[in-house]
Amino acid sequence: MRLPRRLVAVLAVVVVSGCTTAHRPTASPAPSARPNPLVDVYGKPIATPPRVDRFQPAALSFVSQRRGWVLGAVGCYACAALRTTTDGGATWSSLRPPAELLYYGARPQDPRFGDSVSDLLFVDETVGYAFGPGLEFTRDGGRTWTTSRLHQVGRLVRAKRDVYAVVTRTATDPTPAGVWRSSIGSDAWRQLPVPATGTRRALALAAEGPTIALLEEGAVGPGNTVDDVGRLWISTDRGDHWTHRTVPCRPDEGGATVISIALGHARNVLLDCFDHLQSSQQIDTQHHLYGSSDAGATWVRLADPTRHGAPALMADNGAGRVVITTESGEADTLVTSADGGRHWTSAFSSGGSFSGWSDLRFLNESFGFVVGPAREAQARAYRTTDGGRTWIPFVIR
Repeated sequence: MRLPRRLVAVLAVVVVSGCTTAHRPTASPAPSARPNPLVDVYGKPIATPPRVDRFQPAALSFVSQRRGWVLGAVGCYACAALRTTTDGGATWSSLRPPAELLYYGARPQDPRFGDSVSDLLFVDETVGYAFGPGLEFTRDGGRTWTTSRLHQVGRLVRAKRDVYAVVTRTATDPTPAGVWRSSIGSDAWRQLPVPATGTRRALALAAEGPTIALLEEGAVGPGNTVDDVGRLWISTDRGDHWTHRTVPCRPDEGGATVISIALGHARNVLLDCFDHLQSSQQIDTQHHLYGSSDAGATWVRLADPTRHGAPALMADNGAGRVVITTESGEADTLVTSADGGRHWTSAFSSGGSFSGWSDLRFLNESFGFVVGPAREAQARAYRTTDGGRTWIPFVIR
């Protein structure tokens, strides 16, 4: 999941040289009895957690069309809940949540929320992670969880036998942002020798097979130069070495904001350039999409996917279907292309307004899922079984 920019400008991370090894409790700690220090989206204290009448999904992860997990809230925005299904979402059973939920309105850079989580990534039926900004790890399908010493995790992706975490920092933390690697099934992490970014801009990460793409996101306001559009590096050896690639965005097109690699096609990369020129509501904007079939060595301009909203997530099912989610003050929308980005249609609006999306992923050419909006009472989790042409909401109780 991609954390919202206005809530996650920069995060904090405690970086330990070499490897870090997680604590190994036999079970998750009991939920804290202390009241949550709630704030709204403007930072004002909330005396009582907002009530919600039904399960509110915040994150979703499937490892097959039948086996999946959903993290969310029930009862109130601060009341974490975890569900799992073995029949494709027809029925759900409860598991103990791994940690407090980073609920709508909370600010992850606030140290009070350092161990809370907002997203899920399961890599098989037993091994999974809950993260953002804390990091929890399970080897038994979510029945018990271990707390990692790696904190302030904004992104987590899988590539072959490894998982990769992006951690960032606050303005008061001198530790540079970084990328960490862990072997699947291990709870030890090693910081990778990523290229020096030299800025505090956000890092985006995409992975498929042997290929890892690391994007230092570009500036999206007016007055860009060639140095403002972002920077991109590609690794084909698990992140031990990196090759610099040119970002195709022109300065007048804005900065590189979202990157993806096609499922099953490790050299097929998509990059969205965004201008951010309309207003704070992001209703009328410009997206400029580029594609590469040689891991970023050369680029081809594709059709603009939409003229509305700020980019949030992007996924490519490897068979020509590309999906992009956007956020704006008017509507949060999912748009799709059935021909590799040459033509686009609007699939549906989530019903939210700057309310976020999470976990846009494909497991194969047909089956994918997404959560949207991810941070309000209208939250829904959706699945597709036709490669992203139609999306059907899960019923989660």
